[in-house]
Amino acid sequence: MNVFVLCQRNLVRSPIIEAILSKSLPKISVKSAGLEADDETEIPSSVKQIAEDWQLGQLKKNSDSVSRLREEILDADLVVLAERKHYRYLNHIGYEGKWISITDSVFDDSFVAVDPLGFNLNELKIEIAKIVLGTLRTVSYQLPDLKPSRIITNIPNSPSDTGMAFAHALFEKSVQNSAIIDLDLRSPCAKDFSQNFSVIEYDPSEATPFSSSDASKNVIFTPYKEFSVPERHLISDSLRDKIRELAEEIPVIQISAPRLTRSTLLADSILAACDSIHVSRISC
Repeated sequence: MNVFVLCQRNLVRSPIIEAILSKSLPKISVKSAGLEADDETEIPSSVKQIAEDWQLGQLKKNSDSVSRLREEILDADLVVLAERKHYRYLNHIGYEGKWISITDSVFDDSFVAVDPLGFNLNELKIEIAKIVLGTLRTVSYQLPDLKPSRIITNIPNSPSDTGMAFAHALFEKSVQNSAIIDLDLRSPCAKDFSQNFSVIEYDPSEATPFSSSDASKNVIFTPYKEFSVPERHLISDSLRDKIRELAEEIPVIQISAPRLTRSTLLADSILAACDSIHVSRISC
């Protein structure tokens, strides 16, 4: 199967989508290009560094223009778009195959990545997190036609809202007997908000499954330590697989890192929702 990825400049969004698709679906052939790309422009070093730190997969070295790879686009079995408006180009060149946009898999417009060229490093991380979110959700829910998960993510709007996020999760557990997983790998805090619940620590880098029998009790799963690069673990199959396996047996509520602070946005709060069927933003 030949897959082609399109974005505007082929410097951030489509190279990352290409890398993730190649890593997640190794049996397919993936290429990418940009509608306004200049051939052989080097991928920004900041983008390459984030991809390496988060272990997203192997990025291409330089950009490609759609004019140079037009025939490959026309021959593709599937075209993946960074945003739906890029379909205009496919229509213009007479592409008649299947196409999808990674924006079709996200929850609302605030999770849609924009072209982040020229952004500072923190802003770039946020947009790359949105790209990863959309791509992984496309892989999970559109390409293999999987059934939606039973995973809900509570995202505190700020650190002061974290207690409310846990309160929401505890209420949902009382209604649905859901499992509760603390996914704030940067600063685990379940012990501060667990009230009368027990806390079981887990290692996100290990494939050891969550116990559904423990999950059905008065238990909250929480990371056993703080992680300096939480994005890497939130993207990894080892953590995502065992949460999805647990969700096949019992509904799961995840509590992410706060989405907002006064000074910065956190990319890991976005990535925590990669496999969720619903996201709730919690504020007091």
